[in-house]
Amino acid sequence: MPTLEQIKKIHALKRALGLDDATYRLRLESYGAESCKELTDAQTSRFIEGLERQALDIGVWKQLKQPRGRKKYDNRKPTLGRASAAQLRLVEALFDQVARAEKGDARAAALNKLIRRIVKKDKIEFLTDEDVPRLVKTLEAMGAEKVA
Repeated sequence: MPTLEQIKKIHALKRALGLDDATYRLRLESYGAESCKELTDAQTSRFIEGLERQALDIGVWKQLKQPRGRKKYDNRKPTLGRASAAQLRLVEALFDQVARAEKGDARAAALNKLIRRIVKKDKIEFLTDEDVPRLVKTLEAMGAEKVA
């Protein structure tokens, strides 16, 4: 029996593919079921894979990437007054939108130079939670847009 998440995914794929009820029921009948709730676990997986493959082929569905574990700066020990990992990622994301330097060491050096000029700290890791709003405001003035 499929889980609620699998049922939701089936119906989202059905909607994305634009399947009418008759076509959807015909596909279910090929698995020996009248409703997606009657599918076994293996059948549910195959049914979803088939719908997903078709939706990807015609370009109405995107395969979501699985989370890859820890994010940048998550290994930092939270300390009172220091900028959080999320704040540091925000600063980097905003800087990436306005930076002219190529990826890598040149970009990191350019970011640290901007940080030194605006908040008088040597590296992004040394930012406090009070420094971040000033940097964000500066980066937005340079043309960066916050992404939700």
